[in-house]
Amino acid sequence: DKFWVQDINFLVYLPSDDVRLAPDGLDVQERLDAMIVLDQQLRTLLCMRMGAFWSQVLFDESVLVMLDSYLRFAPRFFDTTPDGGAEMGDDEDLLARRVSRRMFQVWYRLSQAKENLHEFFSEERFGEFVKRVNAFTVCRVLDLCAIYSESCRVRLQILLASVFQHHPTLSDELEKATPAIAGQLWKGYGALSMWCYTRGFIEEAETVEGAPQHQGDGTDMFA
Repeated sequence: DKFWVQDINFLVYLPSDDVRLAPDGLDVQERLDAMIVLDQQLRTLLCMRMGAFWSQVLFDESVLVMLDSYLRFAPRFFDTTPDGGAEMGDDEDLLARRVSRRMFQVWYRLSQAKENLHEFFSEERFGEFVKRVNAFTVCRVLDLCAIYSESCRVRLQILLASVFQHHPTLSDELEKATPAIAGQLWKGYGALSMWCYTRGFIEEAETVEGAPQHQGDGTDMFA
């Protein structure tokens, strides 16, 4: 019900919110202030009762925009600090981890039809909400795995199991997308192998059956 919707106007997460990638000249305190506000907004959302939480998600478009921005720009577990990038201080690191944890908690709530003995939706009604919000797409599922597969593996598995149960068409979409994704990865693997070979990291370049072969010594592919 729109009656429960609060006027929050959730902030988006930007690449500059990761201090390691922040451009020179950025006001660090301004960036931290924005992250603090985002953290408080997430806390407010997570503190809502189940009905109010879903009302906010259904009727406040800024919720999904905020979640989407984090999936797009959040650091992955395999990311490293680039040359010239700044290292996070203890306070910054703690804040970044808290925001990341709360982002995941929001996604987790979006995947669950029941929160406790007194707050739950029927399977049918919850399925309607999932389809209406359309929060879980193939791209977002892959982003969730890239960000949280190391830090929240078990809960991520529970989340995905529930999503595929209540959003059966997503499984079909993922099945259709997987061959194309795998094909591009294999092509990239062949190119990477050639790059390593031309620089002496490996003795022989491996080729991938079915992938188009690059003509030349491979040095121009990564110029």
